This record gives sequence, C-alpha cells and structure tokens, in this order.
Amino acid sequence: MFKFILAIVLSFAGMFTNCNIKSQSLSKYSGYVEHLFIHSLIAYPEILQQKNNATQKLYERDCLTYTQFEDILQRLYKNGYCLVDINKTFTLDKNGNAIKTHFNFPKGKKPFVLGVDDVVYDPRKSGNGMVDKIIVDKNGKIAAETNINGKISISYSREFVSILENFIALHPDFSFESARATINLTGFCGILGYRTSHNNKEIREKEIEKAKPVVAKLKQLGYNFACHSYGHYHTKKVSIEYIKHDLADWSTYVEPLIGKTNIFVYPYGEWELVCDNKVSAKQQLLFDYGFKLFCGVGIYPFFSYLPQNSSIKQKFLFWDRKPLDGYTIKNRQKELSHLLRWNINIYLCHLTKIMRFNYCQFYSIFLNHFYVMCLVIFKHIATDKIIFQWIALLFVLKQILKTKLSSPCLICLWILAF
Repeated sequence: MFKFILAIVLSFAGMFTNCNIKSQSLSKYSGYVEHLFIHSLIAYPEILQQKNNATQKLYERDCLTYTQFEDILQRLYKNGYCLVDINKTFTLDKNGNAIKTHFNFPKGKKPFVLGVDDVVYDPRKSGNGMVDKIIVDKNGKIAAETNINGKISISYSREFVSILENFIALHPDFSFESARATINLTGFCGILGYRTSHNNKEIREKEIEKAKPVVAKLKQLGYNFACHSYGHYHTKKVSIEYIKHDLADWSTYVEPLIGKTNIFVYPYGEWELVCDNKVSAKQQLLFDYGFKLFCGVGIYPFFSYLPQNSSIKQKFLFWDRKPLDGYTIKNRQKELSHLLRWNINIYLCHLTKIMRFNYCQFYSIFLNHFYVMCLVIFKHIATDKIIFQWIALLFVLKQILKTKLSSPCLICLWILAF
C-alpha cells in the first residue's frame, strides 16, 4: 500500500516538473516545409477602431492583431508544427547555387519557417495602432515602444518578437534548436523603427547607434534578417537601373547594420524571372549581388528550382510563402485549415487563459504522465506480479529510448516494478 501511495505521489510530482523539456528522437526530414509570413502586428486595435473606415479596412486586411497572432501560434503548436531556422532548409553547392537540404528534425513534428515583412514602422503609420519601434529595455529584454497620445508605452506582449519569445518560453518544443523568425527588412524609412535611411541625415548617426543593440539582441535570440529590397518596389514596373540603385542603397544604409544575407524576399511577392526566353537581367542582377534563395507570395506555395524552361540551364531556388493576414484568415480558411484547424484543446486553452490557468501546459504534461497513472492502477489490481514487472520494465525501457519520461516518472515506474 505504501508503494502504491508513493507511486501516485511521484507520478503527480512528475506532472509539475520540467518533464516537457526533453531530447526528442530525430530523423532526416525530406518533406515539404511550410513557409508562412506576417506583417508587423496591430498592437492597439482600440486605437485603430477610432480611425476612419478606409484606414481600418486597410490595416485589418494586411495585418493581424496581436491576439490573432497569439491564437495562430497556439493553433500551429496544437496541430504539431515546430519552428525551424530558414538556413536549415537550404545550402550552397560548389558553384554557389542554393539547393534544398534534408535536415534532422523531431519525429512526429511538422516544420515551418516564419517570416515577418516590412518591419520598418513607417512614421506615416504612427498613431494607427501599430508600435513605433522595437527596443531593448534597461534589463536587456526585448520590448516594443509606442507613443500613445504623447505618453510613451512599453509593451512586452503586443508585437511579434515579444509574443513569440513568450510563447517559446512556455512551449520550448515549439522551436527546434532555438529557431526564430526571419525579419525581412526594407530600408527606405530605416529599420525596426529607427530612422537610419538616406533621407534622415540629421539624426541618422544617432539612430544607427540606437538600432545596433536591438539588432544584436535579435540575432542573439536567433532571428535572421533578409532583404525585402530597399525601396519596396514593383519588380515588373521598375527598370534595371532602378534596381541597381536600390541595391546600392541597401548595401550603404542597411547591410552595415544587419550584415550580409543571401535571402531575397520580393516586394509584393512580384518577380521577373524570364525575359525573351532567357534569365531576366533583373533576376541575374539580384543573383550576382549575392542572393541565392528567392521568396515570393502564394496561397498555394512551392519550394522548387526555376525557371522550368529546359532551354535555360541556370536555375534558381524559389520559395513561395503563404501569407497570414486579415484577408487570408477570413477568406482562405480552406487553404489554411491544415495549419490552423480548431480543436477542443485550443478551445480549452482560450477558456482557461481567461481563468488565468494554463490549461495548455497542464494538458500536455498530463498526457505525458497519464500512462504512469494507468500503470499505478494496473499494479493495484494485477494478480500476477511477475507479468506486471515485465510489462513495467519493458515500458520503462521503451520510454527511455523515446526519452519521453522525466526522472520522477522513471522512479515511479521502478517502484511499481519492484
């Protein structure tokens, strides 16, 4: 009877230990990797609601609110998705061309890459419910700063960086090997809310010094940076001379702050690959500059080598990305269903969040230890002790190999077995 009670106590103790942080069994992943992207979030929907109808519709079409983003992360997690670093998905061959790679990944999980476009915080959009800049506070923690009616507000839960960091802190297995998002920057208004662009000569140097520790902190956390062009142009509408000038501005005003990147994210998802049955001069210019992975936009995304024209020998690695914004959430539910499908666990997470009780974490831990309590009950009612010992021992070995159990639970099973 004493062993029975002790096993029960240890089982429940294991439920509230750090049992969810475990080394997971890895295998080579060769399937499709989802590539999702968002824009900067609507951090203060109540402010946006005070604007005119046209402004509301524009922001609500192109962006998510911070609560929508929280909900999406929860749904992705509950549907088995795990964040992976974009740099794991491709490598360069001996000729400097990007090629897809197979990489080790936790069994049973589905990888996805997350991008965030236009993290510029254009001052023309200030006061419409977006944050003004990303900062590092005096304690070294990432946050967002917003001027609301002349008063500076510091938030740790209303912009994508803080929300993602908070979520990963609760669910470490949502991020594989500390993966974070890729921030796809433009430069025409500066970066991350700092006026580092060419048209801010008077304050530019001071803004650069303010931006540097933020960039360093983001890199420390695991965020990558990609080029989204300097001026956010329409590829098909501008000349090659315009793109040359745009690349020069990127190399002068953005690259020194974030370092080099070999990832190019087309503005508006618009690209020009072939012209007159050969590689477009615009595409060749981007490739020669040093970009190797090229990302577009599409609700039915692909990750493949283009152009498909067999007469053109040179191929580029293209990756269309699936947008997550107000429009797609509302109008493309079918295409997003495998990512964001609703289930009872998500409902309970939302319900218990209101009650200030972390059901999601409890539920995950409970499932990991439910079988322990089942064995406790089986032990209590079993008539053949030898058979039970073999079952318990085999189960322990199986769980050790799968690394699914915490130390208290292993102790519990050993007590049961003997």
